[in-house]
Amino acid sequence: ADLGPLLALLARSATGQRLTSYTHLVTGPRRPGEVDGPEELHVVLLENGRRNLLGTEYEEMLACIRCGACLNVCPVYRHTAGSAYGPVYSGPMGAVLAPLLVGIENAASLPHASSLCGACTDACPVKIPLHDLLLELRRDLVDRGHASRVERLALTLWSLAWSSPLGYRLTTRVARIGSRLAGAGGPGAVWAAGRDLPVLARRRYRDARRSDARRPGAGGGG
Repeated sequence: ADLGPLLALLARSATGQRLTSYTHLVTGPRRPGEVDGPEELHVVLLENGRRNLLGTEYEEMLACIRCGACLNVCPVYRHTAGSAYGPVYSGPMGAVLAPLLVGIENAASLPHASSLCGACTDACPVKIPLHDLLLELRRDLVDRGHASRVERLALTLWSLAWSSPLGYRLTTRVARIGSRLAGAGGPGAVWAAGRDLPVLARRRYRDARRSDARRPGAGGGG
């Protein structure tokens, strides 16, 4: 009963077609009077550890239909392609599923191969919250002690700095100075060469509003 809707969902999400050439239907052994078909049919199902996902926060990954819609919209996959993910499964779904199948210790980098933009979740036809599951995997890595001391220190300092208005203002000023130095040559330019750094405004929006408010007649109406 579910075959028709799933076939339509798979083809449209994968290639935008009504049906793809990759769809194969297994009809079983030939019946009496039929000329073609095997005499016997044996189906071997390899669950490959997927049963371990039942009852966990990652159970929703079992609904994946392998359409590839999340790959088509992922900015990380667009720049790295499938071979960068290592295991069989690539893209956002692979970044979630591979660590669950081979062990998170053996694929610790994959949960971080995402910008967490949420495009994969929006594109998923079966509504798997992929970016939420990636966050869960990152949390599992931290709980198991896989975060380095440098990473923990950097995140601690960042959270302390951005927990106050003063710290936020200071870090944004430092970021503006750093972006200028990165474009002026030197070690900063080497680090920034392979990265698309965001362009920071010369003034914060709040500072611009405050400066405009001090101008004569700034708040006047007709």
